[in-house]
Amino acid sequence: MTKDKRLELRLPSDHWIWQYPPGSRSKRMREALGLMESLQRTLTNLDKRLEQVEEMLASGELIYSDEKDRQEKHEPCAIKFDTDAFMNI
Repeated sequence: MTKDKRLELRLPSDHWIWQYPPGSRSKRMREALGLMESLQRTLTNLDKRLEQVEEMLASGELIYSDEKDRQEKHEPCAIKFDTDAFMNI
Protein backbone atom coordinates (compact mmCIF):
# COMPACT_ATOMS: atom_id res chain seq x y z
CA MET A 1 0.00 0.00 0.00
CA THR A 2 1.52 3.31 -1.06
CA LYS A 3 1.25 6.30 1.18
CA ASP A 4 -0.15 9.53 -0.23
CA LYS A 5 2.29 12.39 -0.47
CA ARG A 6 1.49 15.88 0.73
CA LEU A 7 2.07 19.02 -1.32
CA GLU A 8 2.30 22.36 0.40
CA LEU A 9 1.93 25.52 -1.66
CA ARG A 10 1.01 29.14 -1.20
CA LEU A 11 -1.87 30.74 -3.08
CA PRO A 12 -3.07 34.33 -3.16
CA SER A 13 -5.92 35.18 -0.81
CA ASP A 14 -8.26 35.79 -3.76
CA HIS A 15 -7.68 32.33 -5.32
CA TRP A 16 -10.90 30.44 -6.18
CA ILE A 17 -10.08 27.53 -3.86
CA TRP A 18 -10.70 29.71 -0.78
CA GLN A 19 -14.39 29.95 -1.75
CA TYR A 20 -14.82 26.35 -0.55
CA PRO A 21 -15.13 25.52 3.13
CA PRO A 22 -12.20 23.97 5.02
CA GLY A 23 -12.26 20.19 4.67
CA SER A 24 -13.43 20.23 1.05
CA ARG A 25 -10.56 22.18 -0.51
CA SER A 26 -8.20 19.23 -0.95
CA LYS A 27 -10.90 17.23 -2.73
CA ARG A 28 -11.72 20.17 -5.02
CA MET A 29 -8.04 20.73 -5.83
CA ARG A 30 -7.56 17.02 -6.68
CA GLU A 31 -10.59 17.26 -9.00
CA ALA A 32 -9.17 20.40 -10.62
CA LEU A 33 -5.76 18.76 -11.15
CA GLY A 34 -7.42 15.70 -12.70
CA LEU A 35 -9.44 17.93 -15.01
CA MET A 36 -6.29 19.83 -15.97
CA GLU A 37 -4.52 16.57 -16.87
CA SER A 38 -7.47 15.43 -18.99
CA LEU A 39 -7.70 18.80 -20.69
CA GLN A 40 -3.98 18.74 -21.45
CA ARG A 41 -4.32 15.32 -23.16
CA THR A 42 -7.33 16.56 -25.14
CA LEU A 43 -5.55 19.72 -26.29
CA THR A 44 -2.47 17.72 -27.31
CA ASN A 45 -4.70 15.40 -29.36
CA LEU A 46 -6.50 18.35 -30.96
CA ASP A 47 -3.17 19.98 -31.82
CA LYS A 48 -2.01 16.80 -33.59
CA ARG A 49 -5.29 16.54 -35.49
CA LEU A 50 -5.11 20.20 -36.52
CA GLU A 51 -1.61 19.64 -37.89
CA GLN A 52 -2.99 16.75 -39.97
CA VAL A 53 -5.79 18.94 -41.33
CA GLU A 54 -3.30 21.69 -42.20
CA GLU A 55 -1.13 19.16 -44.04
CA MET A 56 -4.17 17.85 -45.93
CA LEU A 57 -5.19 21.36 -46.93
CA ALA A 58 -1.66 22.25 -48.00
CA SER A 59 -1.29 19.12 -50.14
CA GLY A 60 -4.79 19.28 -51.63
CA GLU A 61 -5.45 15.67 -50.64
CA LEU A 62 -8.38 14.41 -48.64
CA ILE A 63 -7.77 11.50 -46.30
CA TYR A 64 -10.54 9.50 -44.66
CA SER A 65 -9.88 7.72 -41.38
CA ASP A 66 -12.43 5.38 -39.75
CA GLU A 67 -12.62 4.20 -36.13
CA LYS A 68 -9.92 1.58 -36.73
CA ASP A 69 -7.46 4.25 -37.92
CA ARG A 70 -7.47 2.79 -41.45
CA GLN A 71 -6.63 5.48 -43.98
CA GLU A 72 -7.69 5.59 -47.59
CA LYS A 73 -6.30 8.11 -50.05
CA HIS A 74 -8.69 9.88 -52.39
CA GLU A 75 -8.03 11.70 -55.60
CA PRO A 76 -6.61 15.21 -55.16
CA CYS A 77 -9.30 17.79 -54.71
CA ALA A 78 -10.03 19.97 -57.72
CA ILE A 79 -10.83 22.94 -55.47
CA LYS A 80 -7.89 25.30 -55.01
CA PHE A 81 -7.58 26.62 -51.47
CA ASP A 82 -5.24 29.42 -50.44
CA THR A 83 -4.07 28.25 -46.99
CA ASP A 84 -1.98 31.39 -46.41
CA ALA A 85 -5.01 33.63 -46.93
CA PHE A 86 -7.07 31.36 -44.66
CA MET A 87 -4.47 31.40 -41.88
CA ASN A 88 -4.32 35.21 -42.03
CA ILE A 89 -8.03 35.62 -41.30
